[in-house]
Amino acid sequence: MINLAEIQKKSIISLVVIILLFLNMAIWKNLYIGIFFSCLLFFIFSYFIGDIYFLKTYRPYWNKILGSIFLLAIIIIAGSILYYIIPFNNFTIFFIISILAVGLIFIPRASGVLRFKNSTDKKISIKVFVLIALFLFFECVNFFIIVTSATGEAIRSPWLIIPKVFFTFYFFSTLLLLTIAVKNKKSYITLWLVILHFILSATIAISVYKLGYGFDPIIHQATEKIIAEKGSITPKPLYYTGQYVLVVMLSKISFLSTSIIDIYLVPLLFSFFIPLILYFTFSQVTQKTHFLPFASAAFLMVPFSSFIVTTPQALANFFILIIILLSPIIIFTGDKKWILPLIALSCATLFIHPITGIPAIIFIMFICLLYYLKFNSPAFSILKKFLFLEAGFLACISLPIIFIINSEFSKTLSSIVSFKLFNTVGVFQDTLEFLIPNINNNFNIIHDIAYWYENNMHIFFLLVSALGTILLIRKYKIRASAMYPMLFIIFFINYIILRIVVQFPSLITYEQQNYPNRIFDISFYFLLPIIFFALLYALAQSFKKTVFLRFIIIVFMSFFITSSLYISYPRSDAYHLDRGYNITQTDINTVRYIDDMAASDYVVLANQMTSVAAIREFGFKKYFLNEKNGAYYFYYPIPTGDPLYQYYLDMVYKNPSKITANEAGKFIGVQNVYFVLSSYWDKFEELTEKAKKEADSWQSIDQDKAFVFYYDLSKK
Repeated sequence: MINLAEIQKKSIISLVVIILLFLNMAIWKNLYIGIFFSCLLFFIFSYFIGDIYFLKTYRPYWNKILGSIFLLAIIIIAGSILYYIIPFNNFTIFFIISILAVGLIFIPRASGVLRFKNSTDKKISIKVFVLIALFLFFECVNFFIIVTSATGEAIRSPWLIIPKVFFTFYFFSTLLLLTIAVKNKKSYITLWLVILHFILSATIAISVYKLGYGFDPIIHQATEKIIAEKGSITPKPLYYTGQYVLVVMLSKISFLSTSIIDIYLVPLLFSFFIPLILYFTFSQVTQKTHFLPFASAAFLMVPFSSFIVTTPQALANFFILIIILLSPIIIFTGDKKWILPLIALSCATLFIHPITGIPAIIFIMFICLLYYLKFNSPAFSILKKFLFLEAGFLACISLPIIFIINSEFSKTLSSIVSFKLFNTVGVFQDTLEFLIPNINNNFNIIHDIAYWYENNMHIFFLLVSALGTILLIRKYKIRASAMYPMLFIIFFINYIILRIVVQFPSLITYEQQNYPNRIFDISFYFLLPIIFFALLYALAQSFKKTVFLRFIIIVFMSFFITSSLYISYPRSDAYHLDRGYNITQTDINTVRYIDDMAASDYVVLANQMTSVAAIREFGFKKYFLNEKNGAYYFYYPIPTGDPLYQYYLDMVYKNPSKITANEAGKFIGVQNVYFVLSSYWDKFEELTEKAKKEADSWQSIDQDKAFVFYYDLSKK
C-alpha cells in the first residue's frame, strides 16, 4: 500500500536538496556547499534505501549503512551504462540523481519486526574508560609519527623513513584495542575504535608519500580528470568504468578534485565498511556477539596491501569482500532475500574490474543454483548435481578463457596459451611454494616474526578454514558452508592455469605473474567467512579458560596484526626488496623541463615514475602512429611492455648510446629523443658519464637528482 504522506515528505526533502545541489553545480560552485549537500544527499538516499525491501527489519543505523553500500552499487551500474551511451557530464549526473530520487520515493516503505541481536545499554566501567583513553593516546602518537614522516623524495619503502618506534606504539595500541574489545560491553563504541585503527593502518601510504604512491593510481587519476573535463575519454575503456564514473560523480557534486576523491576512496571505504559488515553479518549467524568487535579488529591480520591505494582492482576487491562477508546470511541461515542485493553488488564489481567481477558473478551463480533449484524428484536431484559439476568445471577455466578472448579485442593486453613452462624445472614447486612451511632466523626478532607470519600465513588460513568447515558441517549441520572451500578450489585452479599455461607477451618479464597473483589473493577471500566463524568459536571456547590464556591470545594476535601491517606496504630490508620508487618533485620538474625545451615532436626514454609524472602533468598528451604495425605509442615508455621501455632498459643496462636513441626515434618516427636518468638508479654516476659523451646536450635537474640527455637525430 502506497503511503501518500510518506511520498510527499520524501519528495519535498529530495527536491530541495537536489535543487540546491545543482544550483551549486551550475552557479555558486562553492566547495563547502558542494561537500555539505553531496553528503546530505548521500545520507538521504541511503536512508530511503534502508527503508525499502528487507533492510527495514534491521535497526536504523544498520539499514542506513547497508543502504549506502547498495547506493554506491546503483551509482556504479547506472553511471557505467550511461557512460557508454552519452557523455558523462553534469546533465548525466543530474539524470542519475533524478531517476534515483523518483525510484526511491515511490518504492513503498517496508515494514517488519526489528531483528538485530545487540546489547548496548550497559555502562562503561572506569577500567575500560582508562583503556580507551590510553588507546586514543597511542593512536594519536601513531598518526603524528606517520604525518611527520611525509616525504617527497624517492624511497622504496615507507618503513625506511618512519621511525622504528612506530611499530612499538602500533603494537601497544593494537593490544589495547583487543583488550577493550574483550572487556567493553558497549560494542558500538569499540567498533568506532576499530574503524579508527583501520584508518590508521590503511592510510600510511597516503600520509607518507606527499606526491602520490604507486604507478597505476596516477594513470587512473589522469583518466578521471579527463572524463570530468570532457565527459569521456577516447577510446572508451572496456573496463574500469565503475570506478571512473563513481569518482567523477562524487567530484562533480562535491567540488572536491577527482584526485582527492580517488586517493581516499578505497582506503576509507575499506576502513569504514569492512569492520562494520563483519560485525553485522556474524551478528545474524552466531550467538557469540560479544566477540564480534574483537573479530572485526582481527581482520587486520589479513594483509591489506590491495586497499592502501585506489585502483579499479582495489575497489573491485573491496566490493567482492563485501559480497563474500555478507553471504553467510544466505549460506548459514538460508535467507534468500539477500540474493538480489548481492547480484547488484556483483554487477557493480564487474563494471569496476572483470578480473574480480567474474569471480563475484560465478559465486552468485552457485548460490542461485543452490537455493533456487529445489527438486523433490530423485531424477531432478541428479540433474542438479550434474549442473553443479558442469558449472564447476566451466568456472575452473573461466578466467583463462576470458583472458584469451579479451586479447582478441584489447590492443594493450595480449595473452596466449603456451606450454613452455611445463618444461621448466621447478615450475610446480614455485607455484605451490606457499604450502611449504618456512622459518626465517636472521636474528632480528621484529622482522623474523613478520616474515614468519607472511611465509606461513596461507598454511594457517587453509588449516583454520578446514577446521571451520568441519565444525560447520558436523556440529552445526550447515552443509552449504562447503560452498566457500569449493569456490576457493575453483579459483585456485584458475590461478594455476594462468600461472603455468597462459603468458602475457605485452607485459615485461617481472610482471608476468601480476594477473595470476591477483586471482590467488581473490581465491583466499572465499575462505574468510569460514575463518572468522572458526575464530569466533575458538574465542568463545578459550575465553572460558584462565585470564592468562586470554592475555596470550591477545598478545599473539597483536603481533600478527603488526606483522600484517608491515608486510602490507613496500619493503626494503634483508628479507625482501621492492624495487619500485614513488613519484617525486624531481620527476615533475624533469618532465616540465623537457616539455618547455622541446621545440617539436619528441620521445622520452625514462623510468616508470618519470613517465607517470608526465601523465600527471600533461595527461595523455602525445601519441605517435607506427606505420609498420599500425599501433599508437605514447611519447613516454608506458606501459612497461611498450617497445620504448625496452629501449630505455638498453640505455641503463647495456650502454646509454646515441645508437639506441636513434633506434627509438626511428621506431616512433621523430628526430628528437630525450633520455632521463634518476640518481637512485644503479650505477648512476657511471651511466651519467657515459651518456654525457654521446648526447648532443645534457641538463642536471635539482642538483644532480636527475639528468636529462638530448639526442638530435637530424645530426649525423
